[in-house]
Amino acid sequence: MLRRDEAGFSLMEVNLSIFLVAAGLLVLFSLYPLGLQESEKAMSDSQEAMFADFVLNTIKGTSMSISNWTEWTVMEITKHLGEDGISFSSSRYDPPKKLDSFPFVTGTEPMKPLKYQLLVEDYPSGSNGERKRVTLTVKGGKYGSLDEDAKCYVTDVYFCGM
Repeated sequence: MLRRDEAGFSLMEVNLSIFLVAAGLLVLFSLYPLGLQESEKAMSDSQEAMFADFVLNTIKGTSMSISNWTEWTVMEITKHLGEDGISFSSSRYDPPKKLDSFPFVTGTEPMKPLKYQLLVEDYPSGSNGERKRVTLTVKGGKYGSLDEDAKCYVTDVYFCGM
C-alpha cells in the first residue's frame, strides 16, 4: 500500500512530477545555445548583405557617372570603394581580403570582421568591354578561405556614356 500524506498525494507521485518538470526544464535550457548560435548566424548574414549592398550600389553609381570611354576601367569603376578601404581582386585565385571595420554602417553593435573577394570582369568576352560583371563573394569571419558557406552577389554594369 502506498503511503499518503495529509493532502492525499503519495511521495511517488510528487517525485514523478518533480522529475517531469526537471526533464522539461533540461530540454528547454538545451535549446538556448542553439538559439544563440542561430542569432549569431542571422547577424552575420545581415552584415554580409549590408556590405554587399553598399559595395554593389557604389559600383553602380560610379559606373553611371562615367561619360568618357577612356575612363571605363576597373580602377575608375571601383575608385570610390578605395576611400573606404575596399579593394578589388585581379583574379578568382587571389586570396580573400579582410575588412575589420565598416565606416558606412552605424549601429550599437560593433560589426564582425568579413572576408571578401571583389571581381570586376568583362562580360561576356565579346562585348568590347562595354559590359562588366561584378562578383562579390562575402563570408563573415576573420580567418580562413571563402568556402561553400560564402554568399555570392552578382551584378552587371554597362557603359552608357556618349
